Amino acid sequence: MRVRSWVARGDNAVEIPSRTTVKLTAIGPTLVSPADRFLPLIMNEICADTRQDIHDLAYETDPYCPGIWLLAAEAATSSSSKAINLRQAALSGTMAFRKYEKEHELHWWGDVGTRSTLRAMYDAARLFGLNDAYEDEAKDCAEHLLELDPRDHLGGRLLLRRYQPGYRLG
Repeated sequence: MRVRSWVARGDNAVEIPSRTTVKLTAIGPTLVSPADRFLPLIMNEICADTRQDIHDLAYETDPYCPGIWLLAAEAATSSSSKAINLRQAALSGTMAFRKYEKEHELHWWGDVGTRSTLRAMYDAARLFGLNDAYEDEAKDCAEHLLELDPRDHLGGRLLLRRYQPGYRLG
């Protein structure tokens, strides 16, 4: 799989050419992308080469579609590759929701459609935390999670606690 760059956030956020938008549905704001039509095809394809070809086509349609990155994370064979894909899914979702948030009120945990973005960020932080070489990425993901969900419904503070002086496992 190709290595793809991460989307910046916070003060470093840039406008990305994403075709992913937020649509208001019965359950609240939800991400919608033209690449979504490829997701069931990727999930149901048995042949790995064909699945990768469909994934590449979806990526060309909208490289910032969070669903593509979630499926790439699911197919990843290493925890670091899985974490990188999860982080990209979360950051892509965050960027789309941030655009929506400029004009509408958004409650990150309260709006069910945002939860896959929050869970992807949590899982990325957890997986990055398994490898000491990715300590900065783990802390960054956990801090980003807390920025989006200050009430900490997923336990970002517990993930950050590991990096405090004097912390011991077990």
